[in-house]
Amino acid sequence: MILTFFLSRNLRIARDRAWDQTLQSRGKGPAFWKPYVEEWDHPPSVKGHGWSIAGLMGSLAGRWAIKLTLSPLHLVPVFGIAASAYLKSLGTARYLHLSYYKAKGMSQEQIAVFMEERKWPYQSFGFTAALLESLPFVGLIFTISNRIGAYLEKRQHYVAELKAGVKDAKRA
Repeated sequence: MILTFFLSRNLRIARDRAWDQTLQSRGKGPAFWKPYVEEWDHPPSVKGHGWSIAGLMGSLAGRWAIKLTLSPLHLVPVFGIAASAYLKSLGTARYLHLSYYKAKGMSQEQIAVFMEERKWPYQSFGFTAALLESLPFVGLIFTISNRIGAYLEKRQHYVAELKAGVKDAKRA
């Protein structure tokens, strides 16, 4: 935790560079990012999307508060790290997807619906990412690579094309 604190600025720069270079290497410029498309015909209702626990845990202050609060759990060998990762899972997943949300131009309401639609896969991704990032020393590498793993655009393109095809078929 102390090492992460002192390296946090450089880690943030490295995460942003890794994200940018991954997109650049795959030829994904600004034109690639299509606006958010709702994938469900009847999306789940999300109450109070303006403020949420996941949003609080995804903020910088919230993440550090959770780290400090949960640091005594790390003294218990395996259980402590797993319990800490479980409690940080939604905040970690939301934080790792911030670049994705920004690229898509998603509103807070769309982010809340997006997270609710993928609740369990989102939590398992966040748990795995938080678990890997909490490993001593090796976790520093995972803090960079997990940002790249948060890249979910293929499904959105598929749904956008599918909905465009349905609209075209209804017009004809």
